[in-house]
Amino acid sequence: MAPETVACTPLANGFLFGRYKERPTSDNPEDNRGDRYQFPEEEFNACQKVIRRIEEYASKKSVTPTQISLAWSLVQKPYNIPVPDTRTPSHMQENLAAANV
Repeated sequence: MAPETVACTPLANGFLFGRYKERPTSDNPEDNRGDRYQFPEEEFNACQKVIRRIEEYASKKSVTPTQISLAWSLVQKPYNIPVPDTRTPSHMQENLAAANV
């Protein structure tokens, strides 16, 4: 049996569900989002095309981009375990519904 794989931050800290339409920038030294892997300018701009495709596909399936992203993670391997951060009960419900996509 294959070992379980835990996918930490499977939504890329909000990136995969469209939280960031523009590159985050800040003069605050405690705000490190601009240094994260998904935010350098060239990668950010290229990834926006992928985000739009996820949004289009989610719309066609009548689900959210979050659910598409989590569902994709779930079907990669039968032993993948995505662990999204969740701050609200409604987000938890949305995340759980990804299992039905």
